[in-house]
This record gives sequence, C-alpha cells and structure tokens, in this order.
Amino acid sequence: MRNGSLKNTIITVFFSFLSLAVCTYSTIYPAWFQQKYKAQDPVVFQGFGIYNFYSTQPLQSPFYASETTLAYSEFCTNEENGVPPPNWMLGGGAQFKEILCGYPIKGIQYVSFFASIFAGFGLIASVAACFNPAAGYAERIVSSTTLISSLLLLAALIVWAIQIQQKMLEIDVISSAYVLCQKKTSDWSCWFYGNSFWAAIGGVVGMLITMYTSSAGRAEKIRHFRREYEADLAVAMQQSVEATTQNTSRAPTADFSTGESFGDNLHFNDQQQPPKQPYEQQQQFYDQPGHANYQNHQYAVKGGIV
Repeated sequence: MRNGSLKNTIITVFFSFLSLAVCTYSTIYPAWFQQKYKAQDPVVFQGFGIYNFYSTQPLQSPFYASETTLAYSEFCTNEENGVPPPNWMLGGGAQFKEILCGYPIKGIQYVSFFASIFAGFGLIASVAACFNPAAGYAERIVSSTTLISSLLLLAALIVWAIQIQQKMLEIDVISSAYVLCQKKTSDWSCWFYGNSFWAAIGGVVGMLITMYTSSAGRAEKIRHFRREYEADLAVAMQQSVEATTQNTSRAPTADFSTGESFGDNLHFNDQQQPPKQPYEQQQQFYDQPGHANYQNHQYAVKGGIV
C-alpha cells in the first residue's frame, strides 16, 4: 500500500497521542483553578486540581500561602478524624470539605480517569490501523473510543465549571483574595480557570480532530482498494477478451483445416459401406407388393384358384 494512502491514518496517530497526553496532564496536574502572584521571585503559584491542591512558595502578604501539596483524599480523611485543617485555609476547613469531599469532585475524578483510559485505547487502535492496510475494526475502535473519551472529558469540564469553581469563589479565603487581586492586576493573576482546565478543552478539540482524521483515513483506504480492484478488473477483462479472440481465430482450422481433409473424410465414409450384391437387388424386387399382385392376376386368367 502506498504511503500516500496512509496520510490521514498517520495524522490520526499524532492527534490521538496528543489528546491522550493533554487529557492525562489535565487529570494529574492541579491547575483547574489557580492564581499567581508575580511580585515575588520566584512566582507564587496556587492551584486546585481534580485530585489535590498545590502551592509553590510561602507568602504572608497580600494573601497567606505555604509550600505544600494536599491530596483531597487525605484532607477528607483528616476531617472525618477531627484533624485540624491546614493553616492556609484560615479556618475555612468546613467550606473546603463541602466542595473537595463532595460527590461532584469524586464524579469528576472518575470521569477524567476513564476519559484517559479510553483515549489510551484510541491511541492503540490508531497505531494498529497503520499496520492494517484494510479499512476495518481499527478505525471504528478509534472513532468510538475517542468519542466516548471526548464526551467524558466534556462532562468533567461542565461539572467543574458549575459545581466546583463557582462554589470555590464563595469560600471566604478565596473570595477575599479575589477582591484584593482586582486592585492589583499587574502583578497578580486572580483566581480563574487554570492551565489544566484549558488543556482539557484542548484535549476535547484534539479528540474531535482525531475522529475526523480517523474517518478520513478509513475512506482513504476504501478509495485506494477500490482503485486497485478496478485496475485488476480491467486487466482481467482485457485478458479474457484476448483469450476469446485467440480461441475464435483457431476454431476453423481445428475441424476442417483444408478441403483435402474434408474430401478424405467423405472417401473414408464411402469405403466403410459394403457393396450391394446382385442377388439382394433381385430379392428386393420379388419382395415388393406389386409383383405379388401380378402373379394373382395370372392365376385368375388361367382359371386357377386365387
């Protein structure tokens, strides 16, 4: 199969890998909801992800921050056991618990995880499609798994925007920092959708492109093999016409190639018939009905008994 006919299939592998990488990054890296303070070097970064909270540097003003990583599962367990919340929450542990330990965030975790799993299946199927020249199940698997992954990731984005981020802005420590940030926009990037959130949107777009290129690759393979089939069919028909022409030109010479052979056949048939004997000819004459009637007439004239 020519390399040109696999162009869209190879592009599918690229976008499938890119979608998987972006989906995995958005799932792991805690930056769906983030803020940055650039007045201090190094830059202070704080971000909430799907599974944990991450802060890079300690800071006292204009907001309180520390260098820490907090897993939501650990935080929820500590809250159930009565362990005091971290200092950077400034007494808002109950508000954080309602959001970080609720069903919406757990649903986003499961949905994002399975989105990455289906994206991985799509990548494997897209690679398999490159080694299978025929259009078949590989392209169907790529399209179906990529569609499922994109829908799951899109659902996670919608739930985060409605159920998580809006409620995050209502927490006291975050809302106060957001109000102060509005007055110092030059050195402070306020709480807003983070890098992982935009990466997830990019993953959805990449998956849509993957589905398109997969369908285009399948159609490309079908057109390629159709052209090959038509070419083979034309060659077969040409060979059939040539064979029929050759058989037609050889047909008269096979039976009666010359007039001499035809005459020989007639002469041979005459030799096969035995000659008629004179006795047989005379016997046939007396066996005829007319001769018997003549004899009866002669007996009647002479007074004989008929």
